Amino acid sequence: MPPLRCFIGLPLPPHCQHTLERLTGELSSRLASRITWVRPESAHLTLKFLGDVPEEDIPQLAAALRGVSFAPFALRLGGAGCFPAWKNSQSRSSSGDKDRGADKGRGGAPQVLWAGMAQGAEHCSDLARGAEQCADLARAVDGVCARLGFAAQAGAFVPHLTLGRVRVPAQGEDWRAALELAGGVDWGEVRVERFVLWRSVLGPGGPKYAALEVFPALAGASALAGG
Repeated sequence: MPPLRCFIGLPLPPHCQHTLERLTGELSSRLASRITWVRPESAHLTLKFLGDVPEEDIPQLAAALRGVSFAPFALRLGGAGCFPAWKNSQSRSSSGDKDRGADKGRGGAPQVLWAGMAQGAEHCSDLARGAEQCADLARAVDGVCARLGFAAQAGAFVPHLTLGRVRVPAQGEDWRAALELAGGVDWGEVRVERFVLWRSVLGPGGPKYAALEVFPALAGASALAGG
């Protein structure tokens, strides 16, 4: 059996999917580049990209991920950036991310456009802690995976929602304006109550995802633990 292309992430609620659909529609009308936009139903925040995983290893991986205990928390998306970094202070990525790639003769054009996570929220301490809690969850997941032989995160965790992958950039494209538009979107609050091990199947219209297992948060959990 061929290996499964897998990643671990946070699903996003319907209101974020609707926002994604509206945003990518507006970006598409403004950009001349050929871009594969993420399907709204596929919207997620990546915690860990695993790459190709032998199918027979999935049960062991899932069993290990069940040892990650975390309490539900709230977060808010905000800001935007791109991979690879494109003269944009928000566009810092971590080594080994699935969406990174060297700029090979693309004239400085990005390969991936993404929305980030707001680092805080006025008048709401829960949302202000969301970015930190998401990073803690990603570290716990990364630690579990590293013990199974997957490459450990080699840089700062950058939570992101992929908006689209730039296949053929157009000359003279105003990427700065596109990032400003994406960065100004109000995504609303997201309640994180589970993370998911997904399989990704690549196709001409972009990847499609199938959940292999869902790992729920535990109400009352006081700290993250990877078992």
